[in-house]
Amino acid sequence: VQPARPRWIPEPMMRQLEDPTNLALFPTDDGRTVLRILIGCGLRLKDATRLPFDCVVRDNDTAPYLAWINHKMGNRAAFFPLTEPLAEAIAAQQERVLHRFPDGCRWLFPSDTKNLNGATPRPGSSWRNVLEAWLERIHLTDEHGRPTTIPAHQFRPTLGTRLINADVPQHVVQQLLDHMSPEMTGVYARLLDTTVRRHWQKAIQITGDGQVTPLADDHPLAEATWIRLSMVRAKVILPNGYCATPIHSDCEYAN
Repeated sequence: VQPARPRWIPEPMMRQLEDPTNLALFPTDDGRTVLRILIGCGLRLKDATRLPFDCVVRDNDTAPYLAWINHKMGNRAAFFPLTEPLAEAIAAQQERVLHRFPDGCRWLFPSDTKNLNGATPRPGSSWRNVLEAWLERIHLTDEHGRPTTIPAHQFRPTLGTRLINADVPQHVVQQLLDHMSPEMTGVYARLLDTTVRRHWQKAIQITGDGQVTPLADDHPLAEATWIRLSMVRAKVILPNGYCATPIHSDCEYAN
């Protein structure tokens, strides 16, 4: 039986989607933030549009994480490391929501219609309509220069493929995307590094400031912190070791 083949978005198309000039043309600010979360965190559209209002948490190293609910896996909580620009975009969205609902709102992306008290999250269908209009506006083309479009669900396998290509260990990708099994992540790659976690547990956990990480093993962010450190080790390899700069910071020596 042939393994399932992921439907990722080719890089020539991703460059068009991530171009700042094109992003600025997205019809709405909240819709643009949804798009950036799909691209940067690989969430399913339903999970992105149903993010809770307070969905950004920080660890003891002040690194930001997206705290999201995996509705497909029994509504379990998961964490994904955020870049500072994306964390700032989410903070701006929170300000917009508070301006609309001064007494507070449960959702980061409340519905635009029939939602006087903010009790209803934005439907994924309405965002898809805006996405299609934006793709037509920026004249998205495929790698052969032909006009094309993309469905929202392709951002998730695209991120998985990008992480694998960046040498992030497969089981780290599995936990980042909150897949139930290695086989689900194996759609993106057939390599599995089973020793990284074991070595990490034996090593001294050091923050970007050179301090021992004080998070207990059973802390909710402990797993996410390990994932962030693993991504740093995989992405920022130096001649004499690994860069300890937090992943949300810039490194002039990054490979």
